[in-house]
Amino acid sequence: MRYTNEKGEIAEVVVSQANAQNKIRIQVDGEERQRVVDYDDFISEFRYIPLERRNTLDKKT
Repeated sequence: MRYTNEKGEIAEVVVSQANAQNKIRIQVDGEERQRVVDYDDFISEFRYIPLERRNTLDKKT
């Protein structure tokens, strides 16, 4: 799933299960390395980007 924040950064959650320290692993677009961040901090900063509906088939009859 992809998320965005107010700065316009787009992040994808790489490991969605929080570990014992409540940390998850994310990949921010344009960054070479992944980040390990606190889950609660991540959720307070980033918002889910819903998938856009795609009309890939043109039905012609």
